[in-house]
This record gives sequence, structure tokens and C-alpha cells, in this order.
Amino acid sequence: DRKIRESSGLVASRRTPGLLWTHNDSGDGPFVYAFDRAGRSRGTFRVEGANAIDWEDIAAGPGPARGESYLYAADIGDNGREREFVVVYRFPEPEIPAEQSNGKDARPTQPAEAIRLKYPDGAHNAEALAVHPTTGDIYVVTKANAEAGVYKLPAPFDPKALNTLTKVATL
Repeated sequence: DRKIRESSGLVASRRTPGLLWTHNDSGDGPFVYAFDRAGRSRGTFRVEGANAIDWEDIAAGPGPARGESYLYAADIGDNGREREFVVVYRFPEPEIPAEQSNGKDARPTQPAEAIRLKYPDGAHNAEALAVHPTTGDIYVVTKANAEAGVYKLPAPFDPKALNTLTKVATL
């Protein structure tokens, strides 16, 4: 898919076997792209209610509706270490029927929740996101010259609040 210029995250679908999700790094809008294992496009989706400053990763995990798969798009890049907070957008994983083609226009997702996160020790640049597959805990991995920090936001959390991460490891 030529719309994917710099894939910056990749996650396997929990809802549709054989489907993968990605997004572009900074410079694109709030879009996620579905494709199959042969690389064929299965659709472009605009994440409703989201902005894209510097999306760096994507994860799948549980959310508020039991038994439903959610995607988590991580707007966590901060090369200048200037952002007061970063955002992870959580939204139900779109359904893609097997017969669906790759339409040219982006379709909307269900509205995303903007989970605002701040670090306890100042701004960081981050590249990686993980979501615990059963608890829904969010992990952000920062990058630095000599070491990286692993920060956690335990679930459940308030998506309407500014949530402070806890540093749980140094790598």
C-alpha cells in the first residue's frame, strides 16, 4: 500500500486471523492500515477523535467492553522532549469481512478514547508500546543514549484524567 510511507508500528489482529495493522510515523494523519500476510491492503481507517503528532507504535489488547479487541495507537514520540503529556488512543478494532476489498477512501473507526499520559520524571521520547493481553496494563518504553525506561499505567485507568506513569524498569 503506497500510503504506508514509514511503517512505525505493527500488530497482529486479534479479531481477524491473518490480518495485520500498521500506521505511519510522523507526518501522516490519524490513520491505521490493515493488510494481510501477503501484503495486500485490506483497508484504511481514520481513527475518529484522534490526532497524530508522532505515532510510534500500535498494540492490541482488552478494553472496557469485555471480550472485545481494542487497538492502541501510541502518539508517544517526542524527539525534543518538550511534550507535557503523550497520548495513547484506544478504540475497538475494526471488523474487516473476508470479502472486503481495499477501498480508496478511509473509513472511520468507532470514536477513540484519548488516554493522556505523563512521566513522573519529565518528558521523554518513546518508541515502543505494549498492552498486557489480559489486564490491559499499558507499558511505554522510552529511548535514550545509554538506557531506556519502562513505564507502566495499570488498568483500570481513567481515560478522562491525566494519568501519571510509574517507572518499573531501566534497560
